[in-house]
Amino acid sequence: MNKIEFYRLIKGNKRINQYRVTVPLVYIRELDLKHKRPIKITLHKNNNATTFITTVNFTKKNGNLKRAIFYINRYARQLLHLDYNDKILVSIEKPIFEKNRPRESFKDNKLDLLASVPNNMLVSKNGNRIILWRPKSRSLEINRYVDIKTAGYFFGLSFSEGQKCVNTTGAYVSICNKDINLHKYLIEFLKQLGVYNIIKVYCYYNPRKTNVDKIKTLIDNFKGIYENPIRLVKADREGDYVFLTNVNSTLLGELILNAQDNISNFKNKIFLESFIAKELSGDGSLNVTKRSINIIVGEKDSKRRLVLKKIIDEFGFVGKINDERMTLSFDATSAKKRLYLIRINAFDSKNHKKLVYSIANSHSEIFQLQIKRLKELRHLEEFKNETLRDIFGWTPNKATKWLIAMKNKGFIQVSRKRGKAVFYKINKLDIIKDYANWERKYNLLNEFKPQTSLEQK
Repeated sequence: MNKIEFYRLIKGNKRINQYRVTVPLVYIRELDLKHKRPIKITLHKNNNATTFITTVNFTKKNGNLKRAIFYINRYARQLLHLDYNDKILVSIEKPIFEKNRPRESFKDNKLDLLASVPNNMLVSKNGNRIILWRPKSRSLEINRYVDIKTAGYFFGLSFSEGQKCVNTTGAYVSICNKDINLHKYLIEFLKQLGVYNIIKVYCYYNPRKTNVDKIKTLIDNFKGIYENPIRLVKADREGDYVFLTNVNSTLLGELILNAQDNISNFKNKIFLESFIAKELSGDGSLNVTKRSINIIVGEKDSKRRLVLKKIIDEFGFVGKINDERMTLSFDATSAKKRLYLIRINAFDSKNHKKLVYSIANSHSEIFQLQIKRLKELRHLEEFKNETLRDIFGWTPNKATKWLIAMKNKGFIQVSRKRGKAVFYKINKLDIIKDYANWERKYNLLNEFKPQTSLEQK
């Protein structure tokens, strides 16, 4: 017999927050369980279930086994809203631990978290969920697969906040920031992990610099993101307030840290774009002048600076590391690069708006004219010098110069040659789509709806 089910009342000592279940000895003998050996337990309540791993304890009387008990860990109680004397369906079985980790970190547009479980941690599969466990640690069941974009946004934020994920008592997962939008990405990631009920959100505020009424108004902005009560904590701090979203799980924290250490090996474009977008939200800043736009990322860890440079370089930017200032910087002066950053939603709301406005304030007329011309040509399978002369009324010399310039920028490419005639075709429509995306955002920020858009023309 591999699995046994039975009903039991939850007993224990509510005063010291201890909840336990007794196991009939006949079941222990049928499964051949040993004292202090791991046991896999699934608890069912109101059509909901959660699984965890713990150790079974035997008690003896006069040298004979009296009973077997196991204690329900805090996560299981919170996930199922268990209470003293609840009647629950209990399933027990021997756990099977996975010795190997998947080589690929992605499967079917999902991030596979099993691939990032540290080798010094025990893990057991449970359908599309995995159970993390280590002796003397509180096990945690999570969903194995997470949406790529959601995972990328989360890891970008946790990478920028990574130095805060470890303390003297263990590891944890958290975001500490005033911007509620950043907390949204962490909470969404934890929801997809299936651990929503163990998320805790705090608001630390200095009563000398702000008042409770203002804080309560800010907390209303969490509605739709996090519905459980947010804990208000008075704190003697420099700023007026800050929000902290936290899951205090050593095993989950270690899994996240292990994944962070291998981020540069996550060869998935969607994930890395989302990662960079939120890494810039956490640590990035914009240095805008009339002629250039430089992006600076503050990162104290030298290894992480190298990881960020490697990822940035893969997307066509040239990162420059300044070890003395502990920064990584790269140029985003070209409109093409800025449109790309706007497309992936780089930076938080304030800097993202600055990025959007920078397109309108820098070389806008020349760039918009280039996009307009490309748009007028995109319906053609191919075109040549004479085509431009007919459409735009250019001289042969001007048409040739434009074709060379657009080819060097990667917007068009040679499709074929016939004698002396060279035929071209639009190489990438991304730049046209990116411009249309920028146009929508820019007009939205300026609170008017455009009469036409590049996608409609």
